[in-house]
Amino acid sequence: MRKLHDNTEERSDKEQGNNTRNNRLITINGETKTIAEWSRISGIGPKALRYRIESGWEEKDLLLPVGVQKVYITVGNQTKTINEWSKEKGLSNTIISKRFKSGIRGEELFAYNRKIIQVEIDGVTQSLSGWSKETGIRLTTLLQRYNKGIRGKDLIAQTKKKAIEQLSWDL
Repeated sequence: MRKLHDNTEERSDKEQGNNTRNNRLITINGETKTIAEWSRISGIGPKALRYRIESGWEEKDLLLPVGVQKVYITVGNQTKTINEWSKEKGLSNTIISKRFKSGIRGEELFAYNRKIIQVEIDGVTQSLSGWSKETGIRLTTLLQRYNKGIRGKDLIAQTKKKAIEQLSWDL
């Protein structure tokens, strides 16, 4: 506790630090505190809180754990978070997120019956998903190759890194 000049009231260093005109007061859920106080309560650094405030984060999202990012997706003239689209369209966050990260945009993000791509390689026809399971190559990688026009054995060719790993196992 620190006694201030003529003031008979004693205050802790934290209380005194919060009592300056440089502090910015933030109201979250009806409770007003300084950024430093919110930082101590939430465990989120003051710089991260300031960034969130200056970036226009909604009040309810300011105290989300660090590393949680809000991804906003615009389809048509509507912009919503993945969670909001998920609730509206009845699809999981994971499906929408994976589709978005793989480059799918627009209404195709929410398609229930996505087109199954069948590919023939050496007389064997199966879906890209089937080739992914058989070769161990990620489906998104096969889809990207397919969309680039790569067909046949080149579509399922292992990367150099995978080929080296396989050689080392074979030896």
